[in-house]
Amino acid sequence: MATAARDRLARTLRGDAQAAFSVELTARPDDLTLAVEGFGLVKFPVTPAKARKLVSLGQPARFGRGEWPHSPTMTG
Repeated sequence: MATAARDRLARTLRGDAQAAFSVELTARPDDLTLAVEGFGLVKFPVTPAKARKLVSLGQPARFGRGEWPHSPTMTG
């Protein structure tokens, strides 16, 4: 029997189930522009020193479960 969409949504919102999201886009670095408040224009590739500066400017989102850092490879 198929699970109703609202039941799946309810489980996800309760934290009983993890939702999976992904997206992929291929672009040349020259086609991208990224500006960060307090940092300015981000040029690619990002050096480790600039990455640390960008991480230091970050803050937890006002939504979600409050995990920080969001990625196991980030430190902050």
